[in-house]
Amino acid sequence: MFDVLEILLLAAGSALWPLLLIVVVLALNTDHPVRILGWFYLGGMLTTISVSSALVFRFQGSEFLSGSPSSADAWLDLVIGGLCLLAALVLHLGTSGRGPKRFHKRPPSNKQSRSTDLVEKLVEKGAVLSFVAGIVATILPGPLAIIGMKNIAELEYSTSGTFAMIVLFYVIMFVLVEIPLVGFVFAPEWTKKAATDFNNWLARNLRALAIWALTIVGAVELVRGIFAAFGSG
Repeated sequence: MFDVLEILLLAAGSALWPLLLIVVVLALNTDHPVRILGWFYLGGMLTTISVSSALVFRFQGSEFLSGSPSSADAWLDLVIGGLCLLAALVLHLGTSGRGPKRFHKRPPSNKQSRSTDLVEKLVEKGAVLSFVAGIVATILPGPLAIIGMKNIAELEYSTSGTFAMIVLFYVIMFVLVEIPLVGFVFAPEWTKKAATDFNNWLARNLRALAIWALTIVGAVELVRGIFAAFGSG
């Protein structure tokens, strides 16, 4: 049960992926937000589930997961937990004006990464290309998703149970796309205002949420690693 809760936590952390929020904001400013979000969601879900299924079933057949907890899982969980806590600390120091200058809060900038810029251009060009944007945006799993897939592989469920967990993970991850998508179908005007207000709030609080998410995930991974190390000793 603890393992499943950890996977759900990782999925919730993945939902705060900034690129997903950018796509929602762009869709709000188009004449056909349902089509834009729907095609992006379809492309993203197909890609993430396909790539992650390949990863999970590869993990399940690997020697890495078949060894003892101390030889694999313990040190991996400890390293991941330590890195998450370190990242949370650096972000916290940057928020308070300490630590490396590159992590200090900065005024909004129009400069974006090439991948983000490409996704934005695809979304802005129409519904069908939003499907391509969903593929481009999700073809490489994020770090929390990779940890989640590794944990799903360790559950040793049946093939159908494993696949169901993968789908559940990404349903949770895409929740900030799913909610406005459903809302636009039943209450478009209210959804547009509510989504805009929420995204404005999120833009102001995303760093704080990232610190909390990294801290919680890091602590959970460290506890897993400690229990795995002592349990195998």
